[in-house]
Amino acid sequence: TGGLNGWISYSLGFNRYTDRSTGERFDGDFDQRHTFNAHLSYRLTGRMSVAAKLRAGSNFPLAGYWENRGGSYFVSAVRNGERIPAYRRLDVRGSRTFTAGRTRLTLFVELLNALGSDNRRFNVPSVNTRTGQVTGLLEQQIPRVPSAGLLVEF
Repeated sequence: TGGLNGWISYSLGFNRYTDRSTGERFDGDFDQRHTFNAHLSYRLTGRMSVAAKLRAGSNFPLAGYWENRGGSYFVSAVRNGERIPAYRRLDVRGSRTFTAGRTRLTLFVELLNALGSDNRRFNVPSVNTRTGQVTGLLEQQIPRVPSAGLLVEF
């Protein structure tokens, strides 16, 4: 009930496909090679604690036929040949518990994406059919988000 505790995990996976009709081989749409997670919490007192959770990964392929040329994306002949940039997110939280009779109140403050990482995800893009240039292929995920709340248990 006191002190430091936590856990760490890492996974390595490969997801490859072969299209039987064309012979094309490619990474699966959800092929995320490396995934790392860590959670640490420290109980300062019997009623106060702080915690941090780190998530990181090599991210998924950009599903479809896309290629990056000098920072811009274009239609490509290779399926899933590009990947979404690596993902990382650190969330931190502090909490304080109060007891009133049989009711327990927990006040918490939290900061999601504390590092302000520019994490991206796939978005259905627009394609210029004349040039083959693609726009809107990636969109930003969660920005830095502070929050506070109250948990009531009775």
